Amino acid sequence: MTQSKDNSLLALVQSFFRDYLGGIRGASAHTIRAYRDALKLFFLFLAQGKRRPIAELSLEDIQAEAVLSFLGNVETQRRNSATSRNCRLAALRSFVQHLLRHDIARANQYGRILAIPSKRAPVRLVSFLEPEEARAVIAAVEARTPLACARSSPPALSLQYRSSSQRSLGSPRSAAPTGPSPTGSAFWQRRQGACLSIVAGNGCGPPSTR
Repeated sequence: MTQSKDNSLLALVQSFFRDYLGGIRGASAHTIRAYRDALKLFFLFLAQGKRRPIAELSLEDIQAEAVLSFLGNVETQRRNSATSRNCRLAALRSFVQHLLRHDIARANQYGRILAIPSKRAPVRLVSFLEPEEARAVIAAVEARTPLACARSSPPALSLQYRSSSQRSLGSPRSAAPTGPSPTGSAFWQRRQGACLSIVAGNGCGPPSTR
């Protein structure tokens, strides 16, 4: 049976990126690229297994068994880590949730995919934050008690971030470039690394009893 134009796999892929990620969710360009790469790899893997072009894949092909095989391939053949495997799964889950919103008739099929668990992976420490990420951390701080978190108030964190950045650079504030600078430059990498002292040294908690 021929699928309707509005409910075909390719149409839903397009609406997922254009309408949901780009519109409703307002995802960043980085997230959209990561999801695009994950779906591209999945569809290539699926098309190879089905021995037909990607354009001929259908919603019926999106099965839990296929997703599990793909995730296994990601780890064994592509030699990706468990963390990368979980990132691919997160992208597929988001896409399948989109399918479920538009294709309720296959709810059980999609539900089995959504039930696939993430694999336990080592927790990796953040090596640096982008300047906008550091600002978001500072803005999100909510002091639990005035005494315990006096050092972690947004003004205090902002001051420490600037001070740590200057110490990390080993130069006065005026030495920082004033014009546009690539995020990946050595200057920004050193500046981003300075924010770790804020996160590590200013956790909120009850006052010491000692």
